Amino acid sequence: MLLSPARRGWPRPRARWLARAGGVFMWPGISLTDRRGAACVPIAADVARFWISRLHGPEAVDSAVLRCLGIAAQKLSDGDEAGAQKALDASGLTRLSSDGVALMRAVASSLGIGPLDLPSADGPRLWRAEDIQAHLPLFKDYAPAAGLLAKAGDWDESKHPRWPAGSSDHQGGRFNHGEGAPVSEGRSVSSDNGGNGESPPEIPKERPPTRLGRRAVVRGAANWLAKATRGRAFALIKAFALVLEAIPWIRDEIANIWSSLEGPKSLEELQRAVNEPKDGYQVHHIVEQTPARDEKFPEELIEGADNKVLIPTLKHRDIGGWYSTPNINFGWLSPRDYLRGKDWDKRRKVGIEALIRFGVLTP
Repeated sequence: MLLSPARRGWPRPRARWLARAGGVFMWPGISLTDRRGAACVPIAADVARFWISRLHGPEAVDSAVLRCLGIAAQKLSDGDEAGAQKALDASGLTRLSSDGVALMRAVASSLGIGPLDLPSADGPRLWRAEDIQAHLPLFKDYAPAAGLLAKAGDWDESKHPRWPAGSSDHQGGRFNHGEGAPVSEGRSVSSDNGGNGESPPEIPKERPPTRLGRRAVVRGAANWLAKATRGRAFALIKAFALVLEAIPWIRDEIANIWSSLEGPKSLEELQRAVNEPKDGYQVHHIVEQTPARDEKFPEELIEGADNKVLIPTLKHRDIGGWYSTPNINFGWLSPRDYLRGKDWDKRRKVGIEALIRFGVLTP
């Protein structure tokens, strides 16, 4: 059990983001970067937005904040931890939202760590107690790394082992649970966890009153199932599926949750699937339709069969967020801004790369 920072003599942390051990971490220990071989890269933009907005409010997540994260990741790839921290300090995230304060206190109490020592912004509370409770299971995954930002300047690498760089499923550089090597195909799985030391998330029986709360639960369920599937915890997955089926409000989301686990397919398979719509999937335009219409591309190109694929709903959202996020590969423009004025072939090439990046299309 984690002791509170007060009992350990730790100060209340002021760090929101911290560059340590080859990655960027957000209180209470959430990794905002992945390792891809020797490179440090930001996590998917919509996922970063999700975590940042929990504490700082949706208005805090603008292009400048995500740009700071991208710069920090590049600095870490270059081995410049001090430069990465300087970029994070320039993010401007100095205040918590009113809802963020309530969530931060609940998470700190749940994990047995100190709350952030940051001022809060003025504003009305929008989340109910049920929304806060719906978020707590999402933070359980970060308990092993929760002391990272609390202790800030006293990091001990040996006490926080990472997945080896280059590990499968883009886990390289993330912290494991300190219980040995990451799960591999041949490793046995305990009957009481998802193959990675993590119990299934709690699903509230009552429907969260806000869309924000509902999406938090759905995302948590999908993330846990992905990890449990990699760990081959099939008995536990079956039990969790029964839990989902037994709770009326989440039944409408079950198709979105399961479809997010689907592996990549060929372009031909994704294009053919457009003619067979099904729950949990959405039609995605390889070349974004609205920007293409704004630049007067022919409608037969935009809505042509060659430009449409059927992909999992949650991954469709991921790609949409990626298009609006500043990206080092596009000169710190978002892909959408970078593609302004570009021809159809260039737009299609970027669209195909996005499908591969998010695990929808076979490379």
